Amino acid sequence: MNVCFYCVGDPGLKELIHDRVVSGRYCDSCDTMTETTAISHIAKAVSKVLEIFYAETSNTISVKIYGRPPAGDDLQTVVKQLLKTNDEVVDAVIEELQANWNAQSEYDRPFDDIEDLWLKRVPTLDSVLLSDWQEMEVSLRRETRYVNPKAISFLDKIFGDVGNASDSEGTPVITTAGPGTKISTLYRARVFQSERELLTALHHPEKNLGAPPEGVSLGGRMNAAGLPTFYGSLDPKTATAEVRPPVGSWVAVAPFTIIRPLYLLDLSKLEDTVLKVDGSLFDEQLQELLKKRAFLSELSRRMVLPVLPNDEKRSYLITQVIADYLATHSAKIDGLAFRSVQRGLQSIAPTVNVVLFSMAAGAIGADVETETAVADLYVDDDDGNTWSPYICYHTDDQEPAFGHFPFRSPALRLVRDGIELHRVKSIAINSDIDRFSVVRPEDLE
Repeated sequence: MNVCFYCVGDPGLKELIHDRVVSGRYCDSCDTMTETTAISHIAKAVSKVLEIFYAETSNTISVKIYGRPPAGDDLQTVVKQLLKTNDEVVDAVIEELQANWNAQSEYDRPFDDIEDLWLKRVPTLDSVLLSDWQEMEVSLRRETRYVNPKAISFLDKIFGDVGNASDSEGTPVITTAGPGTKISTLYRARVFQSERELLTALHHPEKNLGAPPEGVSLGGRMNAAGLPTFYGSLDPKTATAEVRPPVGSWVAVAPFTIIRPLYLLDLSKLEDTVLKVDGSLFDEQLQELLKKRAFLSELSRRMVLPVLPNDEKRSYLITQVIADYLATHSAKIDGLAFRSVQRGLQSIAPTVNVVLFSMAAGAIGADVETETAVADLYVDDDDGNTWSPYICYHTDDQEPAFGHFPFRSPALRLVRDGIELHRVKSIAINSDIDRFSVVRPEDLE
């Protein structure tokens, strides 16, 4: 069957027909001698749109086990809405679709219930580019982490123009931190198991409460082992929760002022992306744009998912590589801002973490090799030792120095009178509780 430009209403599909026209043939729908295209080309375009923008609802547990009606619309209705054409063309497209899907293996078919298919538009495109993501993961783990061409090619495709990107409301995803901005102070927490260990650290708080020197730091979510990186939060409670302190431990929380402008990629602006399509779903440029935007949303979710301690080395590999890429391939990005997953529902307001890459992780005075202060937790008085934590600095705030961060000047200054000490007494847990329903073996067939 051949169909002409005038027998479909979608503007994007009209453009595709123009690219595949054959002149001097009758349109089998309107019986006009004009430029037409084969129904197979239209079916191929429809199949691509369905795979990207629709999810199957006729094969869900609620339908198969509990007999509930599927959500959305049947295939006939969906195709007619997409093509904006008559039933004759719709039927021909569906016949072609089902023939193509039946010719595929069971594992390659885009949908399972192709004979009685019901579909619903998906609000986000969580699965797009997933195969590329998985290929990058395999390559990083089995081949090479550094100078990995597959990883660089994939990340170039995703982040090549991130400096010009905006969220769904038009707000730039690159935000400025520093003097006069909403992100002007960061809180960094460190856990201590004993009073002696705590006091030793407080003899040089700029060094011991800031980013570890090069070659010393352990691998984290956003940094490889040995790479100086500053992990902070916008409030002390979030900073404390992020270090996951055990009951009975000490946590020192130190505020650091950002003293020069820094540029952060705000992952929270990439979350919860809803597809707002102003053009045709058949527009291939729009498809690529929406897939990329949806993938960035999915990526931001993955990068902040809770990771169990036993899985950290494996799960952190991808996020470390992405952070390395952003730090080295984009001169405007000094770090990332992302939501905290440790506090969760414990806080009504959004809680934010910030990671500063190595070139922006330095603090004034952190490179001074001698102790900068003395500290104690008790004072001697008439009643003996009385609990009264104090710290006494040897000098005024240090002037900027390069030290462990030789390529750029320090970006942080310790707020010397703002250090807090937390003794962890208990841990609060917020959890979702689900009760298992019991089903019969035959219900699972």
